[in-house]
Amino acid sequence: MAPFFQLAVRRYVVAQSFQGAKTPQFAAFLAAVRRAQEQWPQPAGTWNGDAPSWVVPPSYLEAAPEFLASVRAMSRSLCRRQTKALQAVMDRAEQLAGP
Repeated sequence: MAPFFQLAVRRYVVAQSFQGAKTPQFAAFLAAVRRAQEQWPQPAGTWNGDAPSWVVPPSYLEAAPEFLASVRAMSRSLCRRQTKALQAVMDRAEQLAGP
């Protein structure tokens, strides 16, 4: 599984008060994640961007607008924080490199 995707899924599941493997939804979620992992190309050098299009069928998300909105908000927040962190690293690298 690609690192960013794996991180996003893990953070979302934890943020939503994951109740453990005994919940009724766990088996379906685990099966969906495993299917996505099976479809993911095996690394052969650098990643070229090929990946499964979805883990959860889009029709499931469309049927749960509150869930979809929360996933989108989480994704935007995560991307903003990672962009800020990357910018801070780049700013520091430029500062250390000097004029």
